[in-house]
Amino acid sequence: MNTQNNIQVDDIHALKQHYPCCIGLFLTFLFPGSVQFFSGRYVVSIFLYLIFMSFVVTFVVFASIPGKLFWYCALTCMIIGIIYMITLFILSWKPVKKISYWKWFSFIFFLIIFNRYLLPLSLGIFVQYIAGGIIVRSSSMEPTLISQSKYSLPDIVIVNKFIYRLKKPCRGDIVGFRYKWKKSDGIYSIILCKRIVGLPGETINIDTPFILINGKRLLDPLIFKEISSGQNGYSGFCRVEELGKQGYPLPITLGPNEYFLIGDNTHDSFDSRIIGTISRNDIVGQAIRIVFPFSRIKEL
Repeated sequence: MNTQNNIQVDDIHALKQHYPCCIGLFLTFLFPGSVQFFSGRYVVSIFLYLIFMSFVVTFVVFASIPGKLFWYCALTCMIIGIIYMITLFILSWKPVKKISYWKWFSFIFFLIIFNRYLLPLSLGIFVQYIAGGIIVRSSSMEPTLISQSKYSLPDIVIVNKFIYRLKKPCRGDIVGFRYKWKKSDGIYSIILCKRIVGLPGETINIDTPFILINGKRLLDPLIFKEISSGQNGYSGFCRVEELGKQGYPLPITLGPNEYFLIGDNTHDSFDSRIIGTISRNDIVGQAIRIVFPFSRIKEL
């Protein structure tokens, strides 16, 4: 009887030295493998985290591949990912040994430093040269790409940054390009998304609502016909002077490595009509697919 009582006392004492199981799940959401790390299983913790990061990278790579291959790969990744998450949650649903305030501070400090510096550094090469995501923050490409509103979340677009090493940018491609501007305290840069209208060597003009390429109306690919005719929510091409803004002089003949980019929502777009031609060196890649919100997943 005394032995049984001693066991119960030991169990109660052990429970007081541990956080409840739900804390383990919470830590797992913050950093996959946290529970294993606190348990002293450092190799398992790092392994679980690396698996998680490999899923993220693999999904971005698949999302940056044009064509139907994405759907097969995404389905496979989703199934494997679900199995992984279920396994991770099962492994994390356990009492976590209580740690001192100093260790909590160290853990939170590590998360901040890791997410702010180490993670971007480790993924920097991948994002720089292979693929990355862009959050649509303006209405310049509507209705093709949608920014955040009271009724919807902004589109997140995957940009393939390797594809133009294999081919040249094509008319009709939606691309991410680097726009730079100077201020008194330095040079700033931002990535914008627009559609390629004019190619090197061509003469570009606008005869509302049409784009003119070497004096001829641009109706191919089909998207340009839709924009010009105001179909499917588009509003036609126009000069920015017609909107009461200062525009870049047209017509313009493009140089050997210059492109003319315009947003699909030409009545509200900061593009080549205002800032002039875009150098090939400033085009970072082709926007391949909307990956979020899930209701808007589609290839561009």
